[in-house]
Amino acid sequence: MVGAVLVTGGARRIGRAISLCLASNGFDIVIQTRNHDDAVSQIQNEIESLGTRCFVVVGNLDDSDSVKKIFADTVDLIAESEILLVGLVNSASMFQWDYPSNVESESLIDHYQVNTIAPILLSQLFHDLSKKNTSKNRNNFVSCIVNILDQKLNSPHPDHFSYTLSKQALSGATVMMAKAFAPFCRVNSISPGHVLASPNQTSQGFEKAQSQSPLGYGPSPNDIGDAVAFLFAAKSITAQSLVVDAGEHLLGRSRDVVFETEGLDD
Repeated sequence: MVGAVLVTGGARRIGRAISLCLASNGFDIVIQTRNHDDAVSQIQNEIESLGTRCFVVVGNLDDSDSVKKIFADTVDLIAESEILLVGLVNSASMFQWDYPSNVESESLIDHYQVNTIAPILLSQLFHDLSKKNTSKNRNNFVSCIVNILDQKLNSPHPDHFSYTLSKQALSGATVMMAKAFAPFCRVNSISPGHVLASPNQTSQGFEKAQSQSPLGYGPSPNDIGDAVAFLFAAKSITAQSLVVDAGEHLLGRSRDVVFETEGLDD
């Protein structure tokens, strides 16, 4: 086994696919979740059926002290099994609609806490640990951080204003951390396209949105997992962003896809 990877939000949606894909590539997985429910137990069983280990840490990303405890609990869990933590995937996100004309400070703060501050704090702690573990890494694996962003950063529109700003900040942080954390960590990002249906989106609207991409289809959650696994294996890549969206960012949407496919008003 190469080592363990902490995946925030690793039991649901894109995070779930990432956890399973990395497990199938031989990594032990630590899943961060707000609640240890049936969905968490299910993916834990699926991962362990692949022959790798799965650990669960419970905690919220909307509080800095809780974020630090999540990381400390992760280190304690895997230390008991004598596993090294070699990867971090910042997948969990807060995603609520607002607009420049109605945005409130609370929304900005809440999105930044989960989507920017938490990933940065976890990355900082992960770098410090990786620096200590360098001599213990017998596989010569360079520790890897992958931040999950959004294809809309390549052609931003004003919907989900606070969310987009927080992801833009994390995009900038990815490059700066890659410079600061070398040679102990590689830091990259992935910008998924319309992988899963948005809130208030019908199945017909989702299918329409995916079919509108230049390739005529949309990415699947497994495509995002495969991209993360690629970055973990690509030992000479750092400070890069992969856009996995079947070309959706080339459309230059003026509104969020749910407004363009469902005919919704603000």
